[in-house]
Amino acid sequence: MCGRFQVNIDEPELLEILNDLQKEGREPPELGEMYPTELAPALAARNGSVAAGLFRWGYEKFDGKGVLINARAETVREKPLFRRDFFERRCAVPASGFFEWSPDKKKYYFRKQAGGLLYLGGFFRRSGGEEKFIILTKDATPPVSQFHHRIPVLMEKDALGDWLTDVSFASEYLYRDNPVPLIY
Repeated sequence: MCGRFQVNIDEPELLEILNDLQKEGREPPELGEMYPTELAPALAARNGSVAAGLFRWGYEKFDGKGVLINARAETVREKPLFRRDFFERRCAVPASGFFEWSPDKKKYYFRKQAGGLLYLGGFFRRSGGEEKFIILTKDATPPVSQFHHRIPVLMEKDALGDWLTDVSFASEYLYRDNPVPLIY
């Protein structure tokens, strides 16, 4: 499960995303370690192109107690709560890295081996006057699998357009091996 991720301001790709937000008159959020319910930059398909926006992390639970922050890639296309959002409103959350905790509660930070941004695959909906997102997770691959059984769906920049606009591509992408070499 992805319970936190990191967004570092010094990533050149991130600066482009933040500049796009500022052009739209949106003030970028506080960056650094991102927690559930915080605003984060994300990319989504808008009017046939990829655009940056600010999204809040998590869907409110039906009982009003807390938020759902992750969904299983294996079941997202069948779960009534998530199905339509996955098919119609996918997003990609830029991150410098993400955190996972081992069974003994040690926190590990994972990032791209080559440096730079990675993108967390997710989906969103409009609720309460803002867009809210969930990060998709799947069975962990090394090196994350040494510490935790789930990993976010990760992608490189060149997969973003297809992920955001092509539901067939996105559905198949859920089952691909992790394309992003990671270190911790």
